[in-house]
Amino acid sequence: MLSNQRERYLQSKHDIDEVNRKYHDLKHYIHAIRAESDPGERARYMDELEESIKGYERSSMDTGNAVLDTMLTAKSQQADRYRITMTIVADGTAVSFLDAMDLVTVIGNALDNAIEAVAGVPEAEKRLIRVAIYRQDALTMVRVENYFAGSLRTVQGLPSTTKGDARHHGYGLKNMRDTAERYGGSLTARVEDGWFVLRVLLPQPADRR
Repeated sequence: MLSNQRERYLQSKHDIDEVNRKYHDLKHYIHAIRAESDPGERARYMDELEESIKGYERSSMDTGNAVLDTMLTAKSQQADRYRITMTIVADGTAVSFLDAMDLVTVIGNALDNAIEAVAGVPEAEKRLIRVAIYRQDALTMVRVENYFAGSLRTVQGLPSTTKGDARHHGYGLKNMRDTAERYGGSLTARVEDGWFVLRVLLPQPADRR
């Protein structure tokens, strides 16, 4: 919990600093738009303005789980800095039975791995991550996918790549699998049609089914 509180503090401080910087820039954008008589230039200024504030809608993320909101917001903004497109569909109540530190272990490691794996991809249109967290009958599914052009092999049941990507998906996977198994669940990973697909399946506690 202390780790989570520290992450919240650092994220809030980062957000405040970013807002202050953007406020300074926005004043100049507004003056330029007001002074510009050419419709084409005015439209260009508007496009630049829209681009400059992209990602701030993530700060209002509300999945129904405060710990998950903090992580998804922080990781989404990290992805934005690498110009990674991250698509998120998450029901935070589906993972509310997890201990906060276990939730950080599973989601945090999965997103860190995905961001590291695609951050260095030269083509911006391929820097893609998809996140889905939802209930499926009496189970919770956590699914994190990222663009992946390498080949995959497994070591002791966990994935390891053969093209310099091993550290991206190796770090933290054992902890994630151990955490899932402690809840009676499982972790699987494979490559499907150019995507690295990580699935964590967790049974819902009996009193929540």
